[in-house]
Amino acid sequence: MIPLTLPAAASQLATSVDELWRSVSELVLTVEEDRPEGLDLAAVDEFSERVIEMQGSVASARDLLRPGAPLVPVLPEVAASLDDAHRRYWRDMRGYAAVAALRGASRRHGGGLPAWRGAVEASAERCEAPFARTAEAVNACWQEICHASMPRRSS
Repeated sequence: MIPLTLPAAASQLATSVDELWRSVSELVLTVEEDRPEGLDLAAVDEFSERVIEMQGSVASARDLLRPGAPLVPVLPEVAASLDDAHRRYWRDMRGYAAVAALRGASRRHGGGLPAWRGAVEASAERCEAPFARTAEAVNACWQEICHASMPRRSS
């Protein structure tokens, strides 16, 4: 990893959070807008609710990252919001229980549900790389803050 300055690390974080926001928003759109008409299944409703909750966590982090605003005071809250979104992603979108519930519902009910489920799974998978880049960016910010706070040695 190439050392960054804190402003460069903050810019990288803002860029990665925006990229994550776009990916998660695509997932929300797929879940909500492409959902088969007249579908009223608990597994689908619960998945939809979890996706929107995850989007809310990403939105919280994004709202805190204002251009030109100092990063240090808000980074703990940004990191916590992104950690929450990341946990929700792996537990509620990609975890065995969530995937098995959707796949089971699509097998039982058929219709447009299998195609929707496939589109949802593909969209969820596209969020993985933005989540990883965002975690790397948060770590870079913490490293720069810690490096900047270390006393300088005189030669």
